[in-house]
Formats: sequence, structure tokens, C-alpha cells
Amino acid sequence: MLFPHVETRRLKLVPSTATEETFDILLSGGVESLSDIDTYLADHRRSDINAYFLAVSKATGKTVGFTTLHELNQPAGHVQVGLYSDIRQENLGLGGESAILTINYAFAMWNVRKVYVRTTKATIANFGPQVEKAEPEATLRDHFYFCGRLWDVHIYSISRDDWAEWGMPEMIERFLVTGKAGRNIPKKVRESLS
Repeated sequence: MLFPHVETRRLKLVPSTATEETFDILLSGGVESLSDIDTYLADHRRSDINAYFLAVSKATGKTVGFTTLHELNQPAGHVQVGLYSDIRQENLGLGGESAILTINYAFAMWNVRKVYVRTTKATIANFGPQVEKAEPEATLRDHFYFCGRLWDVHIYSISRDDWAEWGMPEMIERFLVTGKAGRNIPKKVRESLS
């Protein structure tokens, strides 16, 4: 059974909404197609975001990014995930943890068969080698203006069956939520978890 975890030993997802802070995170990452802050906030109030989380480091208390679940279509059985890291913050793998928690949250909260992720070649490496080597379900040519140019948007999906087959629910419970800090976690973070 899937449990909608929103916290690991190192990170917590805090329910939120669009703010000046999330606007700044998008700007810092090179998203130049944003209008002014007032329009951004108004657009998000009218959008179809079903869940919005700030990703907060437990070690520092700082927001290291935010995630969204949007365009939920229960009859079709899918939802889209948005994953945004603050490139000005030392992430130390917290972006990956926030992605895992957000995707798991989608499967735990709704009876969806797929979670979709959209990305460009500029950010695909952030999702790890599995996504980088995978074939996208679809590609939208010259769809997104980012870092001074138009980019193709690649749409990937994660199915509920694959999520279970990969052992993600067990991995989340065993390693991220209740497990001991690994060797690859910096000493200052390990100490803050003790």
C-alpha cells in the first residue's frame, strides 16, 4: 500500500501556493518567459494545480525548490508533476528526494495509472540516467522558451505498475523515512539528523 509521505530524514514538503519565493526560483533557473510577479500569482490562482509543495531542507530550514501536481484527470488516470529546484541553494540530492515524494504522493492520493513529467534537454540530466536514456512518450517541438532559446519539451511517464515494480514504496519507507543516513550524505547534514 502506498502512503503519501511528505517528509524524509532530510527534507519536508510543505503545502503552499505560488509565492514571490517560487517566482524567484523559476527566474533563477533561467525561465525567462514569465511575466511580472502579479501576473504569475494571478495565473496560479486560476490554474489547475491540485497540490503545491515547497521543498524545505531540514538541515538548513531553507527552501531548496518546489513541486506541483497539476492537470489531474481522474477518468483518464493521469496527473502531471512539476519539479523545480533553486539552483542558488546547495541541493545535495534533495531535488531527487522531493521528486520521489511528490510522485509517490500522486499515486497514494489518487487512483492514477500514470504520472507525467515534462522536461527539456537543458534539464533532463536532473532526472537521472534512467529518464535520460528512456524514450519520451511525446515531444513538443520548439515548445518552451528557456535560457534565450526555444526548446523541445519531452514528455515522460511513470506508471503505477512500474513504481511498484521498482520497489519505490519500500525504498521510500526503508531508506528515506526510517533508514539511517548514507555515507554519501555530508557530515553536517548527518549531524543535523541525529
